[in-house]
Amino acid sequence: MKSSLSTLFSSPLAPLLTRPYLDQIILSGLQKHFFPISRLWAAAQFSGLDIGEFERQSCLKIDNNNSKKLTTVLRQFNEQQIRSRTTDKLWEEALFSSKVDTNSYYEQVEKNRLKNRTLLNMERKKFSFLKKSIDHSVLLNPISPEELENRFGGIPAIIDRHFDPVDIFPQIELSNEIVSEQQSLRWIKFKSPNETMNDTVYARVQSPLGISDPPTLIFGHGIAVDFDHYQYQIDELLPLVKMGIRVIRPEAPWHGRRAPIGRYSGEELLSRTPGGMFDFIAAQHKEWSILINWSRETSTAPIAIGGSSLGAQTAKTIAMRALNWPKALRPDALFISTHCRHISEAALDGSLSDIWNLTNLVKQSGWSRNLARHWLEMIDPSNIPAVPAENVVSLLGLADTVTPFSSGAEHMQEWKVPTENLFEYNRGHFTVPLGLLRDHRPLIRLKDILSSIA
Repeated sequence: MKSSLSTLFSSPLAPLLTRPYLDQIILSGLQKHFFPISRLWAAAQFSGLDIGEFERQSCLKIDNNNSKKLTTVLRQFNEQQIRSRTTDKLWEEALFSSKVDTNSYYEQVEKNRLKNRTLLNMERKKFSFLKKSIDHSVLLNPISPEELENRFGGIPAIIDRHFDPVDIFPQIELSNEIVSEQQSLRWIKFKSPNETMNDTVYARVQSPLGISDPPTLIFGHGIAVDFDHYQYQIDELLPLVKMGIRVIRPEAPWHGRRAPIGRYSGEELLSRTPGGMFDFIAAQHKEWSILINWSRETSTAPIAIGGSSLGAQTAKTIAMRALNWPKALRPDALFISTHCRHISEAALDGSLSDIWNLTNLVKQSGWSRNLARHWLEMIDPSNIPAVPAENVVSLLGLADTVTPFSSGAEHMQEWKVPTENLFEYNRGHFTVPLGLLRDHRPLIRLKDILSSIA
């Protein structure tokens, strides 16, 4: 079923809505509302009904006027959290058990999971009465420069070793199938090979119906995105599935099912700013190498990797480092939306860079702006990608202030990406992907490229 937002953004009104003014509204809403109440929501996740623990987790002192209301909100939150965890457990048992049940049963289990997880996510709004008391919307757990150097080394050649693919591929579990009129839906899961993560990687697999060897797109999401945990989620890539392309959407480290208790999606990455980005990207390299290998094993057709925002930066970095990977692990195409040359530009210069009010707190951990830039720039290689320039599709927004447009455009020029593969819009960071709901030209271009690869 289409959400009302999906219908709206694929309607004739879409060109009027996907304009930079909407990006400014979204940015303001994220800073002033969404992230402050997300911090309170995450504190409640950890504290249960204990107001004292909630105060410690949120760094707040709750006065008598708010104490009674908070008690009610925590009780309601806890009840919904139990419901959500119960349906999550049922989903896990039903979808990943060896027993094959009816398609309608799996559909209902998935519907219940999404319904209760959406209701849990929506509990955020009940904490709005405390949001103005929040000084910063991230509970810090910083990695000092000294700790980062001890773990990763300060020489690029040594750092590069942390971004190698895996040597031994883990066992991958494939869920039971949910078939609809539009697609076959499954999930895969495997243990993350990254020691820092030490958790389970989940990825949603959307396959076209009636095609035994479809091309594949592995697509990464942006920071703080919970793409697999909302009912009627906007899915800008569903048209690709209808075109015959399998779409694999992994949950990034510290996001979704992988978010630690007491953290909202992406907060753990932010809490370790800027050093946590090394663990995040290093884990992604190993995990995506496993996904690429699984895609090769389950289809003979070409493989693209890509993403939006931080997912695009991840895909670009992997595509460049894959020059030195075994041939079977090198992607055949690249599909990147809202990206820039360096992760450091988004982390330090973009309009999201201090939306969480971290600048002064990070300085207390020994990080200057120049030192952070020096380290973050070592994440991104400077070479061309393993993917031929004619197999790269890029989407950029002229008004993007999160991943600066000029940086991404210049990078594509250096890679010599042909004009027909460059899609530039008078949009901002958030309205570029929304535009795909109506304008399918970039998706069609990717389809044509994958079809042309022998």
